Amino acid sequence: MLKNNLSKFSIVLLIFSVTAGWIYSGWPRVWEYPRIPPKIQKAPAAN
Repeated sequence: MLKNNLSKFSIVLLIFSVTAGWIYSGWPRVWEYPRIPPKIQKAPAAN
């Protein structure tokens, strides 16, 4: 039972470490070309 819990903890820790490393490494640049426009734009509605 202890080995099973340790195994699950190791997997969660590994996934968390890889995710945190990926985010903090700066690759890929998530905010280089953001999908949100810098200014509010108006779009006319079609009638």
